Amino acid sequence: MVPAALGNIDGRTLLERTGHTDIAAARQLGISIAAKAKSGVDKLRVTPPPQLAALARWIEQLIAESSGKDGRGVVPIVQDPRTTTLPDMQSLDATAFSSDPLDLGGEFLRWEYATQALCEELGVNPFDQPMSRKRNGWPAPN
Repeated sequence: MVPAALGNIDGRTLLERTGHTDIAAARQLGISIAAKAKSGVDKLRVTPPPQLAALARWIEQLIAESSGKDGRGVVPIVQDPRTTTLPDMQSLDATAFSSDPLDLGGEFLRWEYATQALCEELGVNPFDQPMSRKRNGWPAPN
């Protein structure tokens, strides 16, 4: 909320809009990404509108860290909205984003639910942090 306030974004409206996030649609997004990954298309191009360009880096980190375990996962590729090309490859394109900064909270929530569903479909625990366990000498979860 602090970054929103610093950016002169109405926090009350941002939170109200976040409450309208379609969780079923968000989960379906994750399931469809997982289906593509299982078929061998494990790259996800993330291309939000220029107004929300920084969101792409957060989605990249969320998906990569949550799904990239045990040799499974999706490789997010951030498409800079100012450029038009990336190397040609088989990938799924994520381009459906709101361009209104007041919908940023909804985008965060949508991608959190999508990532959880993606990981469930891939059989990966999105909340497990293998490097933290290893670094701290914690046992692997059962």
